Amino acid sequence: MSVINEFNPNIHGLRGLAAVFVFTLHLNHGLAPFISDYNMISNELILIIKFISQVGSSGVDIFFIISGYLITASLVKHRNVKSFLLDRCIRIYPVFLSIHIPFFLIMPFLGWKWLDGVSFFQWSFFFVTNLLFLPGVFDLKIAQANAWTLSYEMFFYLTSALFFCISVNYKGRLKYCFFAAMLLVVFWFFPRSAYFLVGVIIYFTVTSKPSFIANFNFYPSLMFVLFILLLGPFRSSMPFVGYVIHSHDIYTKIALIPAFLFFIQIIKGSGFVSKVLRTRFFQFLGTISYSLYLWHAIVLYIITRFISKFLLLEYEPPVVVVLFIIIAIFFTLLMSWVSFFFIENHLTKLIKYKIKS
Repeated sequence: MSVINEFNPNIHGLRGLAAVFVFTLHLNHGLAPFISDYNMISNELILIIKFISQVGSSGVDIFFIISGYLITASLVKHRNVKSFLLDRCIRIYPVFLSIHIPFFLIMPFLGWKWLDGVSFFQWSFFFVTNLLFLPGVFDLKIAQANAWTLSYEMFFYLTSALFFCISVNYKGRLKYCFFAAMLLVVFWFFPRSAYFLVGVIIYFTVTSKPSFIANFNFYPSLMFVLFILLLGPFRSSMPFVGYVIHSHDIYTKIALIPAFLFFIQIIKGSGFVSKVLRTRFFQFLGTISYSLYLWHAIVLYIITRFISKFLLLEYEPPVVVVLFIIIAIFFTLLMSWVSFFFIENHLTKLIKYKIKS
């Protein structure tokens, strides 16, 4: 099987797993107001909850690796920067705008944080900067907190397109000097961008040395566990300085090694983790992963407000926690599927048809 030109269920399932990781991280944040008295649960359960939450933080980096691999393949396939960037915008913006526009129209009237009482000029500034995905790259106020990763994605798209243009128009040492300078600047200011590079390197390894991939075996399950531990509990134990999402810490850098070794095995479909990712459940999650990633934060916010207002005074905290988890999972999956079916599937197809015609 070609690992580049054909659908890879292992990568597809890994998307779903990454989305689950991020969802569990934010689910734990949503639970915090309802577990004000930790005496109601055992210390062991508290540790488990915190561990699951910390592991969830590695989901973002998994998404970056997948993007590095697949986006490089897409750019090589298009061999046209304009076509590539247009395709990426059609992929990213429909679901994003379905949240972005209602958010900025409704939230100011609900007294939401920094949108409460802002002037029209400030509102317009925030609307445009978030529309252009600037807050995740620059220290600007962000509306959809989890959309900072889309800032990284867009930054990677533009950087990849620039790399492609340089590789086409320049030859020899000058080209590699450009590459080295750009990489140095990017990774110095945005160290988590290195996970895109993992996917890029693996893509070119797969295409140039397929025999190496075919013969490569190195404990994929062990590498997976090491990877999520380094990016989850280990990294979470570090005190963050400055803009936290950029993760200037040693664990972010060390985890690049198991990330590389693990993702190679995923492409091949080796190991127990790959078998799990090929199950129907994770294939379904992979299908709705983008919508799930964007919509789950909105769903959790609404459910938190609903439970705080209507259920918290009626039931004991343990019951509220269970209800919160069940309701959150159900409506997140439902909203994600609706978003995928109507926006990602039908609307994007219609947009592509209109552009081509």
